[in-house]
Order: sequence, then structure tokens, then C-alpha cells
Amino acid sequence: MSQADVVIAAGGTAGHMLPAIALADELSKRGVAKSAISFVGSGRGLEDSIFAGSGYRVIKFKGRGMPRRSPWGILRSIWANLIATIEILPTLMALRPKVVVSFGGYYSVLPALLGRFEGAQVVTIEQNSVLGMANRIVANFSQALCVPPFFVKESGSTRPVVIGNPLRREAIELHAQQVPSRSEVKASLGLNARDIMVLCFGGSLGATFLNELIPQVVPMLKEGISVVHVSGERDFKEAQITAVEKKLTAPRYQLLSYHSELYRLIYAADLVVSRSGASTIAELAVFGTPAIFVPLPNAPDDHQRLNAGAIRQKGGAILIDQAEVEAAKLAETINGLAADPAELAKMSEAISSFAVLDATERTADVIAPFLGLPES
Repeated sequence: MSQADVVIAAGGTAGHMLPAIALADELSKRGVAKSAISFVGSGRGLEDSIFAGSGYRVIKFKGRGMPRRSPWGILRSIWANLIATIEILPTLMALRPKVVVSFGGYYSVLPALLGRFEGAQVVTIEQNSVLGMANRIVANFSQALCVPPFFVKESGSTRPVVIGNPLRREAIELHAQQVPSRSEVKASLGLNARDIMVLCFGGSLGATFLNELIPQVVPMLKEGISVVHVSGERDFKEAQITAVEKKLTAPRYQLLSYHSELYRLIYAADLVVSRSGASTIAELAVFGTPAIFVPLPNAPDDHQRLNAGAIRQKGGAILIDQAEVEAAKLAETINGLAADPAELAKMSEAISSFAVLDATERTADVIAPFLGLPES
């Protein structure tokens, strides 16, 4: 195993991996060889498909996340992480990086600790409103802590630097060029420019609650409103069955399992119904797409509710707790917004205020001095 200049710990969901790859690509553009950048991930979920073709080496830490309430689950996690550490330690020790970047997750603590022990500089990137469990540990010995504009709590000894979430280059280019147009993206889905397009999704892994709710909502929506529903692969077959049972058909309702260019759909949408993960918010902000957020109720430290609350406070989103969501209530909210273009425009302007278009470059600027590279 050859050495690496940079080790990036990121995985599990597209919301972690895509920003991390965007950052790696920016560092590569500045002169760091792709062969000198290694990723450490969980080896689960969509990692293989997302990392495929990226050109970066990926090391799998086959441990487990730490549950918060189950003593038996905690013991299983400790054992799994111990075994994973023994398996991966020789590989990590051989890398001897100059910089370790932590995007959080249980697989990030070991490379950050080991890197610091070997003299590497550690940079923590927290995408959410509060530090997650792993980043809370790593932030205590980091040289830099990068956070989004809606960060609400400080933890650890490192002062946070508000930078924003790194974004994939394609999303930034689409924002800048507006090609294809929103109407053209709608047309590719069989919609006309006048249709109110409501995009519903639950993150790259899907959200079973939303996947069961959305088909109940569609029949209650007024004419001229079309729903594009990205279910995630896990619930796709069940969602297909439900769509057939409820006689939901295009263009009124379109069901997709996964969309590798979800940012295009966000760009074209008039309204989004989704969870409130950090990467979702970052892309909504770039395109000024208003949202109805239903935060994941068991997210660590309730970070999704805090994320959504910050956007709601500025007027860019509506927040509905999962325990309070009913199909009729959600349909009424969507119908009301669809009938009020002025309100949608106000929400669009408000959520746009959270956009940091150069977040990827600014994050790379934090890392550059540790690698002897000039800032942009």
C-alpha cells in the first residue's frame, strides 16, 4: 500500500460521499495526485456505486455505528469496531498522510486519531447544525473545523469556521449556466412548464415513512400539480405496488428508485418534500427551491430538526414533525403553496440566503496550507 497525502473519511450516504468527492476533485485540480488521495468508508449502502469510476482508492472499515440506547447493541458495535480496527490498522499505518479530513461517521475516528498520532493535520467537516458523535471526538484534536451557515452549537476546542457544505461541480455549473432550463428538465419528465412540480425524496437511502405517505397525498392534490417521487432502492418495489393499487400514473405521479443527478430534479422542482439532511439543504439553497421538511425523528442529537428549524426561521421552509404529519394536512399545505406563487417566491429567496456557491473551494483553501498548496 503506497502512501497518501490526504485521507478523507466519508461514507454511508450520498450526502457524505458526494461532497467528499467534490472536495477531493478540487484538491486534485490544485495538484494533489488522485493516487495520493484515499477514502475511508463503511463499505455499505451506495458506496461502491458512488465511488466507482471516481479514480480514488477506497478503504473499507467494516465496523458498526454506535447505538445510543441498546446495551447489547453497544457491545456488538464495540466488538465489530475492534475487529475492523485490527483488520484495517496495517493499511492505515502505511498511508502516513499529511492531512486527514473527517466528514463524521464511526469509520472516521480511527484514521483521524492515527493520523494525528503520526503527525498529520486533522480537518473536521461538520455538515449539520450540530457535531455528530464521531466529529465531536475528532474536533477536539483538529486543526480546523468547517461548518455550514446554519451551525448552531459549538463543541470541542477548535473554533468553527463557517464555510458551507462542499457541492458537486455539476450542481454549481447548472446553477451558473441554467442549461438545460427548468422547463426542459420538466419536459424530459413529461411535464409542461406550467405544471407545479413537487419533488419528494428521503435521501439516498430513502425514507420508508415518506414513501408510504406520498402515494396517499397525490390523489388529494389539485389539478396542475405533479409529483416526482424518488423512493430509494430499498422501498422501490413496495412503492411500485402501492402506485398500481392507487392507480397513480404519469405525468401526475412518477416513481423513481434513485437518481444519480438528483440536483437536476431539485433545480426543476417548484417545491420539495423531504428529510432535512445537510447536503439536501445545500442543494436546495443553491437552486432556491422551497421545501416542506419532515425531519428524521431519530437523527443523532436531533440534527435534522435543528437543520430544518434554521431554514424555517428565515422563511425558506415549512417544518412538520413526523408525529404530526397526516396525508390530508400535507396535501393541504402543498395545495396552498401551489396556489400562492408569491409565497413560493419569498421562500425561494429565503432559502437561497443559505447558499455558499464556493464552499468546495473554501474548504480546499483550509486544507491547502497543510499540503503546501496555494489558496485559490
